[in-house]
Amino acid sequence: MFPRLLPLLLCVGCSEYDFHNKMETEPPGDDTPRLPTISVTPSTIALGVVEPGQTGDEVVTIANIGEADLVVSDLTLATGAGWAITATGLDTIAPDEATSAVLTWDSMDSASGADTLSVASNDPEAPVVDVALSWSLDADAPPQGELAITPRSHDFGLVDVGLTQTVRFTVANIGDGALTVDDLQFSATSTELAMSTLAVPLPWDLAPGDTETLDVTYTPVDDISDEGAVLARSDAGDQQADVFGNGKTFDGFSTGWYVWDPRNPIPTTTDSDHVVDHHGDEDVYFYENSGMHGMTDSTDRAGDFAILRDYVIANAGAPIVPSGPFDWDESSTVSQFNEATFTYFLCDFFLPADADPSTYTIESGNVDDGIRVIVNGHILGHQKLGQSSGAWTLEYAVPGAVNTLVIILVDDAAVHKYVRGLGFWHDGALVEG
Repeated sequence: MFPRLLPLLLCVGCSEYDFHNKMETEPPGDDTPRLPTISVTPSTIALGVVEPGQTGDEVVTIANIGEADLVVSDLTLATGAGWAITATGLDTIAPDEATSAVLTWDSMDSASGADTLSVASNDPEAPVVDVALSWSLDADAPPQGELAITPRSHDFGLVDVGLTQTVRFTVANIGDGALTVDDLQFSATSTELAMSTLAVPLPWDLAPGDTETLDVTYTPVDDISDEGAVLARSDAGDQQADVFGNGKTFDGFSTGWYVWDPRNPIPTTTDSDHVVDHHGDEDVYFYENSGMHGMTDSTDRAGDFAILRDYVIANAGAPIVPSGPFDWDESSTVSQFNEATFTYFLCDFFLPADADPSTYTIESGNVDDGIRVIVNGHILGHQKLGQSSGAWTLEYAVPGAVNTLVIILVDDAAVHKYVRGLGFWHDGALVEG
């Protein structure tokens, strides 16, 4: 349910299968800080054999593909044998911006230019990123093969359930000597991702410049995100490429409304920190049936919201697909002010990849007694009895992904309970379908 911006380059020392949880791309809210994400390219600078006395410059680009300022605090060389940092690239980098560091190499300073550049930053997931550096003066050394697989990662994005998409990977020898690929492994979180049968059987004997290809297919059967990895093993080292995808189970903009009305009164006097002392008191949501407290005081927004969503989906049955704004009403079942019932309305919806979430709203008419509006675990706001309408911008929705809206209707007085005129709007027009 949560999308990707740019593929991350694998660092030296990564595991064979470096899966990433796509739920972590959920937009940050009040108590989830926006984080920087570093991308360093290239990940390796291998110059091969150089002439004695030869020198030159290489550029390393440091980009911020996150959502908060990236502070590059230090650039260091492990040995400084043959390499020097001549332009530091130390900077505060805004989201979607980049800076450069220039490395100068000099074959007079060392017989072997093997070194490592370490880039330190405030990226909490990758505080230090290494770039392997190398050249050699040994003109008589045998040529070496070098394995490369491209693309290094591929995100299928959102794919309609039942459809198949394919990505082709190229396995190449970019070195100056021969190599042999003797094994290809594929691992995935589900069988919806699969590596195709190889047209050319292993082993692959690749001369310099030779390539072979393989395909990975994605055929989603549900709306659960999927991840996988191709691992190519050779006598010149291993290379990995990652794949990601997510299924879309409905046509058009939304699923319609899943409705779950447990109708069991819940006491609202069991917690001294959440005292319900007036009609429409928002503390009443602490007692809602799923046990997630309507996301009140949540310290694990993604995990708690997943539990809340599963609770509604498991009990609601098939969604109701209205032809216009959605109305729902029922008679009240509570008989005391110190009890409440909760009714849930859940809608999965899809924003196009180029959409601006600030131009979309969820709106409602009259309610009795009150509603809480939640998108992707973030509480957008409330509407209480006596307010003729409500409107909330879908600021936490993610373009190019399936998002989830939950509206919790509370009834804390024995008359009626209802919500009227629920609908999505875009630039002043009702979104249907």
